[in-house]
Amino acid sequence: MIENKQNWNFHEFKVYLLLYAANADFELTKEEKQLIHSKCSKSEYKHIHNVFENDSDYDQIETILSFKDKFYPTEEDTVKLLKEINDLLIVDHELDLYEKNFFRILQKILR
Repeated sequence: MIENKQNWNFHEFKVYLLLYAANADFELTKEEKQLIHSKCSKSEYKHIHNVFENDSDYDQIETILSFKDKFYPTEEDTVKLLKEINDLLIVDHELDLYEKNFFRILQKILR
């Protein structure tokens, strides 16, 4: 089933983006999952996670690009978001090479 993301709100997009970031090293750790769960309901997490898992890499990037200007229009908004993503990436340990490279690329995508 293809998800209609056009009606997503800020919160749904943020959960999707955090899932994207948490999977930067190809592993969603217990700590990362708990941090994301703390920002949404169980049903919302389950729904967004299912959408995320069914999206291709291309779909994931397209989703991020399609919403970034809508929900993070200013540099200040983007800086706050990148800090939150960085906090997620280090919740389980120091940034590994995958996460460092991912974060650099994400900074370019979001700016």
